[in-house]
Amino acid sequence: MKTWKALLAGILTVTMFGCSSKPAEEPAETPEESAETAPEETPAVTPAASEPTYTDGLYEGYLGTVMPTAWFDFTVTNAKLAKEYEGHEAPDGYDILIVDMDLKNTFGHSVPMFYNDFQAQWFDDADDAYAFPFSMKFGGETIDEDGEYALGINENAKAVYAFEVPAGNKDFSISMQEYYEDESYGDLFFVYFTVK
Repeated sequence: MKTWKALLAGILTVTMFGCSSKPAEEPAETPEESAETAPEETPAVTPAASEPTYTDGLYEGYLGTVMPTAWFDFTVTNAKLAKEYEGHEAPDGYDILIVDMDLKNTFGHSVPMFYNDFQAQWFDDADDAYAFPFSMKFGGETIDEDGEYALGINENAKAVYAFEVPAGNKDFSISMQEYYEDESYGDLFFVYFTVK
């Protein structure tokens, strides 16, 4: 089975603003690869929900984990599946994944944000086992697909993302990749959860 991280390395196109000259990093190892190369004396540790794990440019967490990007923190606070979202009906064979997120600017000026900064993934061997949102709200306002919005200095904001996902899936992740003005990539972030 392809891992979400390997799949994301080939398909993630995010347009995050950045002002660092941080060099691009190689895609992170999969958990299976890390287990094979980790020293035997290092025990596996399951982090608390509020503390992400970090390994070689990869942050991983769960619902409620604060994920610290170069410009802002984001926290996936809730996720649910539905057949309809604000008048948009799921196509046959699909559900709508609705994800609530908290955002907090941790940078020294307003941070431009974009509609497709985050994407959803699910467990699947297909090359297209991911989706960008079809609907996005920031601070209660709907943002158009080509829209840009600003997260002000020290601002806390709520965001809601809606994705079309194949029906029958319950395990998902939300991901984000830092992308800098010099076209290099920074850290990669995954938040994993099961929708009941």
